[in-house]
Amino acid sequence: MTPPPNAAAAAGLGSEALQEAAEAIVGRALEAEGVADAEASVALTVNSFARFADDGPTQSAERASLDVSLRLRLEDGGELFEAGASGQSLEQDDVDAMIGRASSLARVSPALVDPVALGGPVSLSGAELAKHSGNADEATVSHAPADKAAAIAKAVAACRD
Repeated sequence: MTPPPNAAAAAGLGSEALQEAAEAIVGRALEAEGVADAEASVALTVNSFARFADDGPTQSAERASLDVSLRLRLEDGGELFEAGASGQSLEQDDVDAMIGRASSLARVSPALVDPVALGGPVSLSGAELAKHSGNADEATVSHAPADKAAAIAKAVAACRD
C-alpha cells in the first residue's frame, strides 16, 4: 500500500491526489483484522484571498481544512457490523487511529439486517470534475491561489502602465 500523503502536503492536493489518498485509506483499512469492506472520503477546503492596493498593505492569506471520513464493515460469523470515524489528518498514525476507532465501534454495533453495498472508486477529471464541482473552466479548477494572486498582480501592473 502506498501511504497517504502527509498533512503538510495536503494544502496543495488536487482532486486526483485526494482520491488517491481515499483509496490508500481504504486499502489500509482492508488490511485490518476482520474488515470486510470500507469506504473513505477526503475533502480539502481552501479559503484564500489576495488584496492589492495603491495605499495600505498588500495582503494575502490561505487557510486549508482537511476532512477525512471512513466507514467500514467487520465480518464475524457471517454477519456484518458497520461503523464510521472521521479525522482531519492524513498522517499515517492518525489514519491508523481512525481505522481503530471505526473498528472498535463496529465491534459493539448491532449486525446489519439488510446491508446496502458501499460505494466504489469514483473517477472525476477534466470536464466531469468541473461539472460536479460547480466550476465550468478546467483551467480554473487546476490552478492554485498563488497563480490567481500572480494574475491579479500582473493585471494591476498593466493598469498602472
